[in-house]
Amino acid sequence: MRLGGAGPAGSGAGPAGSDRSRARAPRDDRDVVFAADLVGDPYGGLVRKVPRLLSCLLAGAAFGVLDSLVNHGSFVADPATITAGQQVARFSSYLLNAGWAWAALPVLAGWWATTRLMGAVAGWVSVSAAVVAYYVSDSLVRDEPFSYYTAEMVLWLAACLLLCAPLGLSGAWSRRRDRWGLVAGLVVPLGAAVQMAVLPPGLDGVIVYPQAVWARWTVWVVAAAAAAVSAALLLRRWRRFRVRGAAADVGALW
Repeated sequence: MRLGGAGPAGSGAGPAGSDRSRARAPRDDRDVVFAADLVGDPYGGLVRKVPRLLSCLLAGAAFGVLDSLVNHGSFVADPATITAGQQVARFSSYLLNAGWAWAALPVLAGWWATTRLMGAVAGWVSVSAAVVAYYVSDSLVRDEPFSYYTAEMVLWLAACLLLCAPLGLSGAWSRRRDRWGLVAGLVVPLGAAVQMAVLPPGLDGVIVYPQAVWARWTVWVVAAAAAAVSAALLLRRWRRFRVRGAAADVGALW
């Protein structure tokens, strides 16, 4: 693409304006390359992404099983006799069983998939695997027929089609080096902070366990740290591109 002048866009003889544009808006060609693979070699382009999709599927299944197990282990018949293991399980259940944690799974899967198209697919695959694994584990640890859970599982799988692909897309988008990448990177921290402020798990019952309060403050601290790190990375990149743009201007003068 030519931004001005008769010289090619990639040559050193191009105008200073094109150098500044390239310096300030570096292009990430992962999506372009993957789209070209799909057009020229559709099966090869998909095959190269299969290992990452499989890892997202396995990670989602592990997340679902872990969530089910900590929920089962956090059950306390008498709060006065709660053990250390039950305290750890209850604290973990307040974190893993929250909506923000399930939303973080497709975001991370999308980031791992690297491209926007595969990020959306990875987001859906990871959470679908987590949902199935969660209900399979529940049926085993509770010693109940799996048919008791099929209706609820199908409902959540249908929700995955609507919600998880956009979340996976935001995960892949968070790799961008501009303000949109920052916005995508803040989806999970801001979502976690809002949920802990509006709908904190474990704080609306008759008995409020200390682990619920600990989980709330843990999420707020981690969310604030993640937001600060994301903002710092964006500022660092912005300054780096400003320096490159200034260097291009000086080079154009000579």
